[in-house]
Amino acid sequence: MHTDWRKLLAFSRPGDLTWSTVIPPWPLTRSRRTADVVCRDRLVLILYEDASVGYVDLSDLSKSTNFEQFVQAKEFFPSPSPGAFKARLSGLHLLEMYLVESFGSLLMVLRHKNTCWVPNGEVSEDEVYKTVSFEVFGINFKTKKWDPVKDLGDVALFVGDNQSISVRASDCRNCKSNCVYFTDDCDELWDLPRNLGGHDMGFYNLEDGKIYQFYRGRDIHSGFCTPFWFVPHF
Repeated sequence: MHTDWRKLLAFSRPGDLTWSTVIPPWPLTRSRRTADVVCRDRLVLILYEDASVGYVDLSDLSKSTNFEQFVQAKEFFPSPSPGAFKARLSGLHLLEMYLVESFGSLLMVLRHKNTCWVPNGEVSEDEVYKTVSFEVFGINFKTKKWDPVKDLGDVALFVGDNQSISVRASDCRNCKSNCVYFTDDCDELWDLPRNLGGHDMGFYNLEDGKIYQFYRGRDIHSGFCTPFWFVPHF
């Protein structure tokens, strides 16, 4: 993704001399900035900040020999009706959005963060922000809506600065089901002398709505690189 305010997606194949930018489906608005990307079958699915989803077909790209500078994404799932996510997507609090494929389902995960204040009314230099809750929604293709998901069953979700994933909790040692595990991915706010990234990590239990810590060591903190999930393949 481009790191400027537009957050556009770009791609390049082996042999290409330049990057090609993926333009969101029409209409082009400020709210159609890229939030997350996943690959499903032969489609690259793109979640935008208005909760719509676009796609680029890898099969079509492989047939082309000469790329233009810009490629238009197609609409996979429209933006919800006006006001459906207005309170969530346009609030004053910090918000991260993730797109996760979970055993055939396509999920949107909303991560809500609050600014941390100290008694004198200033922002804390130790923890400028912290995650307070999560919401999970699944695409309903019949109604063209995002339906709330209150129970993930035996599934656990992992979100952060790298690709979001889902696992069967019963297949993973010490992994709790119906939870969202998260790393600190708010690197744009790591600009204060003592505010090292890594402090905003844990897992959110969808059943009781509480956040729990899975690691408290100071050695996880970093001033230059966000923590990321590593999934070994045996």
